[in-house]
Order: sequence, then structure tokens, then C-alpha cells
Amino acid sequence: MKTVYENHIGEWNMEWLSKNPALTPELIERGWGEWNINWLSQNPAITPDLIESHWGEWNMNGLSGNPALTPELIESHWGEWDMEWLSLNPALTPGLIEKHWGGWDMKWLSLNPALTPDLIERRWGEWSVYYLSQNPSLTPDLIESHWGGWDMKWLSLNPALTP
Repeated sequence: MKTVYENHIGEWNMEWLSKNPALTPELIERGWGEWNINWLSQNPAITPDLIESHWGEWNMNGLSGNPALTPELIESHWGEWDMEWLSLNPALTPGLIEKHWGGWDMKWLSLNPALTPDLIERRWGEWSVYYLSQNPSLTPDLIESHWGGWDMKWLSLNPALTP
């Protein structure tokens, strides 16, 4: 049975349809060549297998920030990513961050939710404190131990603060 998408091939606004997170990898594959690759590269419906099978065709800005990435995929294509967008990717692990230390956009890495309190502490002084003050990975102990070093405007909004 055909999908609504397939019943109306040629009628869709492909830019907006490419953003739809309800797309399936099979549907994306069948319609390859029709998609708006800039928006499809950001779509969380793509899978690591789909990314690999069309490597070289993606918009690397969007793909670098895609939550469908895995640490293995990031590592296997190291050097090809847009580091600003990759620095924000939730698929990063503390090990991957440490392994490639020095290659990150520290402003955006400071916001990454994959940071651990231990990693933040070990690399204290290397973060963008303005952005780190917003990071949800902070703990009350970490906040207290570096009191006076935070951007107080953003720390005031941090969900790690306890009453």
C-alpha cells in the first residue's frame, strides 16, 4: 500500500517535507534526489546507515548537528565535520571529547549536554564560562566549587540550581 507521500509525488513542497521528523529511512531512500538536502541533513529521522550510504552528499553543517549521529560515525569521519555544529552534538561522549581535545569550538562545546561534571572539572579554565554557565550538566557541587567564576546571568537560569 502506498503512503500519502507516494500518492502525491511531485505535489509536495520538498523543502518543508524534508524537515518532517516522521519520515522513515525507507521513504527517504526511495525519494533520494528529490529531497532538500540542507533540511534533510538536519532531520532526526535519518539513520547512521542512511548517512553512510550517502556520504559526501549531505550538508555538513546540518549533518554535524544531527542527533542521529553515533560516536562511531563521528569518529569514522573525523576531520570532515563542521566543528561548530559538531561541538553541540548530543552524541558526543566524554571520551571522544577528550580524544580530540583542541579541535573543538570551545564556545559551543561548553554548551554540550554530554559533558560530565568530571570532564568540566578536569578541563577547568579551558571552557567558555559564559556558555558553560548555561550547561545542564552542572551540579550544585560544581557550581559551588567555582563560585565567582560563572556568568551569573546565565547561571541564574541553569536547571542544575537547587532551591
